[in-house]
Amino acid sequence: MRFASLAIVALSAFSSVSAWVPAPQPGGTVAKRHPLKQVSREELVARAKYPEHFLKRDNTPSGTPDPCGFSSNSPTRRDLVVDQVLQPREAIAFLKGRGQFTSDNGTAYIDEDYVELLQKGAERAAKWSFASRTYRKVFNTFGTALAAISVPHYKHWKDTLMAGDVLWLSKKTYIRHEDVDELERLLLEDKDWTELEVHGLHLPRSFFEAVTSY
Repeated sequence: MRFASLAIVALSAFSSVSAWVPAPQPGGTVAKRHPLKQVSREELVARAKYPEHFLKRDNTPSGTPDPCGFSSNSPTRRDLVVDQVLQPREAIAFLKGRGQFTSDNGTAYIDEDYVELLQKGAERAAKWSFASRTYRKVFNTFGTALAAISVPHYKHWKDTLMAGDVLWLSKKTYIRHEDVDELERLLLEDKDWTELEVHGLHLPRSFFEAVTSY
């Protein structure tokens, strides 16, 4: 089993188009060619309905960062505790409970490492400069400064996930790549659910509505 890092990143299909480029003149430079992005009708509707989850220049650059910034602290293989790979409904309870939940058999599960990561993520988000194409600064319903990632970047990140790999939420808590779609469905299935915080990222209900709309 290989291990990969989370969160929350992607654009729809790209197509390259041939373009005529004039021969370079002495001392001059040749303009770079950029691929044109095909935008589906569904994406256009999502952009119109949820503009807050799309950036004005929402191109996906090469080397798109992990949406939740877990790469640098990703646990090694020997750190994995296999029986703490959460099932989808357990993962939802864990995320909503901000690092703790009670299982169906009454066992309380508390991950102090994840609780600490939530705090560090919020502190980092409050200090970040968000003049980038990937993140912007937002506030949750409690007025806490967090980071927001665009829907295209999140969908691009999802496209990199591979069945059989695991995504770490902390050094002891994991979810499976193939469960991410199910997690989105379960979140939206709960009519009372409004927002989620993952390592300093603010992910409201409208974000996942936009993600699943195209």
